[in-house]
Amino acid sequence: MIILRSLLLMASVGLFIILSLGCSTGNNQAMEEEIWLISNLTQKAELRLEQKTFASALQNEESAVENDVGNDRNSDTTKEEEIEEETPGEESMDEGENEEKGDKETAKEVETPSSKDDKQENGGEQMRGSVTFKVLTESELMGNYERAYQYYSSTKNQDIRDWRVFSENEMSVIVISGGMKNTGGHYIEVMKVENKEGMTVIQVKEHAPGPGDMVTQVMNNPIVVISVKASELHDVIEVINDKGQPFEKHSSSAY
Repeated sequence: MIILRSLLLMASVGLFIILSLGCSTGNNQAMEEEIWLISNLTQKAELRLEQKTFASALQNEESAVENDVGNDRNSDTTKEEEIEEETPGEESMDEGENEEKGDKETAKEVETPSSKDDKQENGGEQMRGSVTFKVLTESELMGNYERAYQYYSSTKNQDIRDWRVFSENEMSVIVISGGMKNTGGHYIEVMKVENKEGMTVIQVKEHAPGPGDMVTQVMNNPIVVISVKASELHDVIEVINDKGQPFEKHSSSAY
């Protein structure tokens, strides 16, 4: 465009010079021919200048349109990437919630009674080893365990050698009677309560007065009563003596 403008300027200057020469020489025909050539050249230069100007404007407009389209595409791409980045996070939350629900369901399954029974039958650690027990007095038995106390009262003056388990107030009360003895001085000692091999074993030792001991000359039935948390006992219970033999029972019953 700068070159075309220079050409137009040169043509104008040439036209001026020719006019001057024509006026000075008086050669009208030559002057007219020169004027026609310069005018034609000037018109062509102006037309070319206009075409160049129009083409440049059109190119600038197309470039602006392409830039706008490119910006829109970049904006759409950025939004899609942001959406894709947010989506995995939501999926991770869903997966975390599913895993948490699965863990809770697993915990619930572990806590079911059948699972607990399976563990007990298989000798789980929570049902093995020594079990804490308490020896109850007659007053404690009477005030807290009605059914066990009734059995105790009906047994202590009869020749009954037996043991019974009563479940009351989330406790298991075990009443063990040794049978009628001719004198006092006899008693039963609970040595230990132990869970092993799917059962609860209560080991007792029966004591008798030694030769020459001062004892009452009254017949009585030695009885010992213990309490244990019901949740710490197996369903199968066995009472043995200090020699590891089963505690013998009489056929008599208090009921």
